[in-house]
Amino acid sequence: MKKVLLIIQILLVATDIGFAQVSYEGKLDANMKAMQLSDGTLKFFKLDPDENKLLVFSTDNSLWKSINLPVPKGHSIDEITIIKGVSDEDGQQLTILFTCFYHRTYPIEDVSRFHSRQIFTVNVIDESGNFLLKVPEASDYKLLSTNGNNKLLVYKTQPDGLKSKRLLEVYGFDDQID
Repeated sequence: MKKVLLIIQILLVATDIGFAQVSYEGKLDANMKAMQLSDGTLKFFKLDPDENKLLVFSTDNSLWKSINLPVPKGHSIDEITIIKGVSDEDGQQLTILFTCFYHRTYPIEDVSRFHSRQIFTVNVIDESGNFLLKVPEASDYKLLSTNGNNKLLVYKTQPDGLKSKRLLEVYGFDDQID
């Protein structure tokens, strides 16, 4: 009986010690996405849609960087992904992928009606706003790392008369993707 009580006490103490490791560090806006930089630092980011700016925050909720996104006139931002944060002599430099779209309206046979569709573009920029890649007529993408090679797969829709054709374009970003 003493052995059972001793085992229970040890388990209770071990449980208390295990739960003592968790500590509350604060709260952030639920619309933020998380990313980890190449040096292991955790950052959070979100879009300011009114200003077309990417706001990047540290874990203490302080603004780390504010980056202007070069969104073409008449376009809206759909999605943002941080591809990589690399260290250099000026600190961390980010590479950003974002998709944007605009509405295009087409007249159809009945002149009182129109057909509207959204046309997307996949963009990759550095944090200075310089375009590294721009793929029109594309909205879907996937980032992959395989055998040490980093790839960006872009699914592109190409109009073909009344039908459209989907293509897969592959881009290598060995010096850009972590």
